[in-house]
Amino acid sequence: MLKTKKALVNRPALGVFPGEYWPNKLKSVLLAVSPGLPNVTTMMCGSCSNENAYKSMFITYRKHQRGENVDFSESENNSCMINQPPGSPHLSLLSFHGAFHGRTLATLATTHSKAIHKLDIPSLDWPIASFPKYKYPLEENIKENKAEDEKCLAEVEDLIEKYNKKGHSSCRNCSRADTVRGRR
Repeated sequence: MLKTKKALVNRPALGVFPGEYWPNKLKSVLLAVSPGLPNVTTMMCGSCSNENAYKSMFITYRKHQRGENVDFSESENNSCMINQPPGSPHLSLLSFHGAFHGRTLATLATTHSKAIHKLDIPSLDWPIASFPKYKYPLEENIKENKAEDEKCLAEVEDLIEKYNKKGHSSCRNCSRADTVRGRR
């Protein structure tokens, strides 16, 4: 137990040379709380985790479009180096007004909580939808809350259609479910 505490407390000091015990420690601690998920990727912070999740979603989405184990074309290889399609496709992630996902570049594109975090920073043209604002108590506002859900879902569908028409495909197969979302 002392060895575990020592390893977890000293995590920031691991750098690029973690002790030989580190992989097994991570496996025994992290995989124990994620049954059915055989792999875990650790990141530096929440923003990095979201940024990595975004990249993983885009890669997975394109893999489904392209197929497994397909070589990249010369055009894809060359165009990605200058941030142009087809190598850097026009894809988008839909986010919600009031959301906070981090302060790195892509996470700022999905953050909509405070202007001060976004001012002067170029951003991605990605869709932003309204998140349902429920009335409480829930059991006394079923009709109103259902109407709010339908309104917000219609907005999401409209935004996806609008961005698809602009050539910014939405990752329909991609989703990032927030386990905690503060409401105003």
